[in-house]
Amino acid sequence: MKKLFLHIFAAFFASFAFAQQPAVTAILDTNHILIGEQTVLHVRAANLKSTANIVWPAWPDTLKGVEVVSSSRDTSEENGIFAIEEHFVLTSFDSGVAIIPPFVVLVEDQKLETEPAILNVGT
Repeated sequence: MKKLFLHIFAAFFASFAFAQQPAVTAILDTNHILIGEQTVLHVRAANLKSTANIVWPAWPDTLKGVEVVSSSRDTSEENGIFAIEEHFVLTSFDSGVAIIPPFVVLVEDQKLETEPAILNVGT
């Protein structure tokens, strides 16, 4: 019984420690739009010790048929842990599938990369 308790405690502690690692995600509000409609891509860097050692990627105005209409950035802090979220309003005037490549964010000399996002543009 004591051994089982130690295994459960170790698993819980390991999952808690892992949750505190910096992470970067990219999520679209919707992955299907009609030509000319807009969607928002949210790129979030979370579990940051500070915002000083972050190198955020520069994103072009257009990317393979997807245009950036506007962007904004939010920073939040809770109990000394920071999160930065950038919001990109996107549109496209070409029908088809657009693949938004991964974002690479440097966090304290650590290279973190998002998953690519897929945007379907219909007529």
